[in-house]
Amino acid sequence: MSISLHPGNISSDLARDAGVAMKMFGRLITYPTSYGAITSLYAGTTPAAAELNGKVGIILASGICPWLVNLFTRNQMFFSQYLTAWARVTPPHKKALDPELEKKLWEWCEEQVKDI
Repeated sequence: MSISLHPGNISSDLARDAGVAMKMFGRLITYPTSYGAITSLYAGTTPAAAELNGKVGIILASGICPWLVNLFTRNQMFFSQYLTAWARVTPPHKKALDPELEKKLWEWCEEQVKDI
């Protein structure tokens, strides 16, 4: 099973090297780390999450099969959903569905791993 998700604005140790002002601001817009587990636990345990299995994968394959993406995006973006904070089903930002940006990202990724 594959479900794309975003845990939300979680207060973690990732900002440990940020300045004092940034840390103070971060405390205003973030939630305790335990909240970050809610979406992952929902995705891994509820039967309803099975309906989201692989729904973003087809969109990401648009460079390979654009006619399939067009077919599904016309049908209420059925295959382009993911879970955001607190287990809410959310469509991706329209830029995430832009074939030109997808191509640029793919090329950049290929460049990064070409010597591996």
